[in-house]
Amino acid sequence: MPKNEYDPYLNTAKRSLQTQQDKKRKKDFISNHQKSKSFFQKDIDLNNYINLSHRFGQLLVISLIITIPYTIGTLFFLLISLTNYKNYQNLEVNSYLLKWTIGYEIIASILLLMIFKSAIYFKNNDETQIKT
Repeated sequence: MPKNEYDPYLNTAKRSLQTQQDKKRKKDFISNHQKSKSFFQKDIDLNNYINLSHRFGQLLVISLIITIPYTIGTLFFLLISLTNYKNYQNLEVNSYLLKWTIGYEIIASILLLMIFKSAIYFKNNDETQIKT
């Protein structure tokens, strides 16, 4: 059988294995989430939050890491120039790396604030079960 030929049985088997892996991962995620005793002992897996295949998920994350900080850095410079494109051109900051770095720092500070907030509001599941 040629390798390029469509095989519905093979695709069905692959899909079945993928759904079994997804169910197991979801079950492990729920059990690990219930077992976490403190905020810093939680296990974080990107596949629990992005429901894509492993290879496509990696490509998506890499492309987002490249584009989102650059876009936010560019928006930051446009805000500095008070939305006047001529002032933006006069800033002479056409460096991709400079815009990406500033966008990265903005995103990192926002994420650190979100992590700090979730650490403050983290409630241990065992303590809430004992109180009820």
